[in-house]
Amino acid sequence: MRAPGDLKDGTMTRSLKILASGALALVALSAAIVTSAQAAEFHCSVEPCRYKLKPDGTAGTKTAHQVFVVKNSAGESATVTCNEAFGQATTSAKTAMELTFTSTGFGVCSFNGSAGAGLSMNGCSLVYGAGGTFGIKGCSKGIEFNPGGCTVTLPEQTVSGVKFHNIGEEAKSTTELTAEIAALSMTVTASGSIGGCGLDTTKTPLTGEFKTGNVIITGETDPGGVMANAWWA
Repeated sequence: MRAPGDLKDGTMTRSLKILASGALALVALSAAIVTSAQAAEFHCSVEPCRYKLKPDGTAGTKTAHQVFVVKNSAGESATVTCNEAFGQATTSAKTAMELTFTSTGFGVCSFNGSAGAGLSMNGCSLVYGAGGTFGIKGCSKGIEFNPGGCTVTLPEQTVSGVKFHNIGEEAKSTTELTAEIAALSMTVTASGSIGGCGLDTTKTPLTGEFKTGNVIITGETDPGGVMANAWWA
């Protein structure tokens, strides 16, 4: 006959085994979730690959617009609209978790509908992460818009909410892909006259929104510039 102590120990052992099995299952599930979340990558059919950032449509059309909105705590707002976005990124491998575009710009910009807003990229790179992020990096001053008498600045930062879609030939073998931005909250600062900014910059905090920012991303050989397949998966 099994002694009471042995029965208790046996029961405890079985309980520990069950708990251990549950813990292992949770670890496996967590690992699967992490792996799934990290699975998205940018792909190119050649290596090294040169990615080009281009306007979604003809520069100046609505689909190509890059729209930034600045608001103060009183509810006043000002809008910067640029007619395109451009830049290029180079990767040594066929896959990449993020693309860092240099020689970037937003073309010609207007402020509250009035043309002639100055733009200073200050060497900033635009970084797109395959997981759905957009970042401004590599510049101490950030991107500056100067409509006259006022400066609106987008400092270095990374935000989430970008959507990628393959377009072109067929799934996973496309000539290009599109990055879609809609209503990303961003950090902004503003300084200068109230009239110049179109809102009272003393009524803080100021908030920013990257309201629209679709772009086309293509792949090509580097060097050579021969069109290659590029996609996101």
